Amino acid sequence: MTNERVRPGQYPRQSAALASETSTVSVARRIVRDACAEWGMDQEAAEIGALLISEIVTNAVRHGHSRSVRVIAERPHPDRLRVAVVDKSRRVPELRIVGPDVTGGRGLLLVDALSDRWGTDLLPYGKRVWAEIAIKGDGPRPAGTYSVAGTPPGGPIRRLTAECGLAPIPEREQRRPPTPREPMA
Repeated sequence: MTNERVRPGQYPRQSAALASETSTVSVARRIVRDACAEWGMDQEAAEIGALLISEIVTNAVRHGHSRSVRVIAERPHPDRLRVAVVDKSRRVPELRIVGPDVTGGRGLLLVDALSDRWGTDLLPYGKRVWAEIAIKGDGPRPAGTYSVAGTPPGGPIRRLTAECGLAPIPEREQRRPPTPREPMA
């Protein structure tokens, strides 16, 4: 794993090249949690980042057809956490809405629901799939710690399970299916 030095004009970043296998998912979660702890982010930001990287790595392992993947956690701005996975496939992942009886296919739905934005960057040798969340600093936390901006009541995971059809959704909270987000230029 590399913990890249921050020079003027750069931002903190950790990355690691890992084998493209299912055991990589837990290692990727640990990388994100460790980076968030090092950067003073709260537990909620770390857990959302870990869930995002888990889903993206799982897709890369299942569909990327690479021997290895690169897992990245970075802070492109003081109020943002970005997680990303690079693999050698140029096949762009697609957000699908699946029925309640289907056992898989909700990974990008989770990424879309939990992140502020996500996308795919095609590279000469493959692609980078990334997701970002906003981090906000707020009063009573120790200096340098952050929490997730705009967290819905009841916590993001509880609300997300309802939005994904994994639990009943109260009538007042029903929404139409999400649409993929375009990466910012």
